[in-house]
Amino acid sequence: MQLYNYQHQGVKHLLSMPFNKPHALLADSPGTGKTPMSITAAKEAGCKGGVILCPAIIKPQWQTQMHKWGLADPDQVQIAYGYDYKLTAAPWLVLNYDLVRQPAILKQINQRDWHVLIMDEAQRLKGIDTKQSRAVFHKDYGIGNRFYWKWALSGTIVPNRPIELFPLLFTMVRECLKPYDNERAYINRFCGGIAMDGRGSSNELELAERIKPYMLRRELEDVWHECPPLIENEVFLDIPFELHPEWIGAGFMPDSTERRVVAESKVPAVVDYISDRLESGIDKIAVLCWHTNVVEALGRELGKYGAVKIYGGASGAE
Repeated sequence: MQLYNYQHQGVKHLLSMPFNKPHALLADSPGTGKTPMSITAAKEAGCKGGVILCPAIIKPQWQTQMHKWGLADPDQVQIAYGYDYKLTAAPWLVLNYDLVRQPAILKQINQRDWHVLIMDEAQRLKGIDTKQSRAVFHKDYGIGNRFYWKWALSGTIVPNRPIELFPLLFTMVRECLKPYDNERAYINRFCGGIAMDGRGSSNELELAERIKPYMLRRELEDVWHECPPLIENEVFLDIPFELHPEWIGAGFMPDSTERRVVAESKVPAVVDYISDRLESGIDKIAVLCWHTNVVEALGRELGKYGAVKIYGGASGAE
């Protein structure tokens, strides 16, 4: 496994210690491979343990990628499920943002010292006073206090509302905001003023210049020339067997029936995964299906994203 040249630059950025702090924001657009960049950075930093915060649907994907890129064997990575999850002695933990705010899990994480915290889809920490943000960043009990390296990953972290950047900047590189390093001053300077209640944007170029050492952003069109025409990546979805009694005895079904039953059972997890990818900034996704009823189910569940259904046998005009 080898990184592309632009990905080596991303690794270098994560390890660059902006403002003499072991924190960085990798804000490359979706599809550029921020996961292998952060995993490689953790390897180069000599990290032997850490926590990955990510959307629930991609937790198994992180475990797979950590093994694929040589950071940790699968038995060294625990994936947290449930609000009362008990941590093992495994050096790596993958959990979703909803769980980090649960007192039992928060307490267990804070009882250990870790090397690196990777916050995937870090735009989910966009509110300074939300339970999730406090669980990570609070100066007294936030888990961020237990880590040396802290890296935020997001392809949509620079939205039209700069207020959504404030929690990361305030807690990780507050120096770059001075003298606007409190929420009110920040809103006045970069969010269109108090009258806009954080919904506006102002002095965008100044803010971009201030945070340049901390944030690296590349668009896909900037790096496509380094990539092959096609990149294959397997996505493993976590579908609990016990929730699908219809699978019992599937081996006795005709092959065509078995494929249909399994495909229909995957629909909710696939919808969650596609929704997460679209909301993370990916513009379009093409989904190929074998069964018409699966196409119908996906089209229905993804309707709010403007899903278009095309069936086999459709004419060019259709």
